[in-house]
Amino acid sequence: MKDLGLHLMFSSDAPIESNSPLEGIQAAVTRRGLRGEPPESPWNKAQCLPLEHALKAYFSESGWATGREEDFGSIVPGKRADLTVLAKDPFRVPAEEIGEIPVSMTLVNGMVVFQRGNPSV
Repeated sequence: MKDLGLHLMFSSDAPIESNSPLEGIQAAVTRRGLRGEPPESPWNKAQCLPLEHALKAYFSESGWATGREEDFGSIVPGKRADLTVLAKDPFRVPAEEIGEIPVSMTLVNGMVVFQRGNPSV
């Protein structure tokens, strides 16, 4: 679908599967289950996505998919600042560890609503 120029937007299959976007990104990139299956090779290897495409599908395409590109989906002055700050760069960890990256901070509309190690937020 990506090769055809279609927009991809991902979400979880919760409550059947994990609701973690990072675990979903890991699965999209590796095409393996979170427990490592299949162990020999990725399931349908041709469908493995580059990390930048999986990140875009989870985080950037939401504006397009909801018809609200002017409000969110990218970091641009004037848009909502709904951001997630990760403790590690997903481009610098093995693909099999992306789902384990801790969230350091979450902002909603520019306000910090979660900060690791700071329960008063």
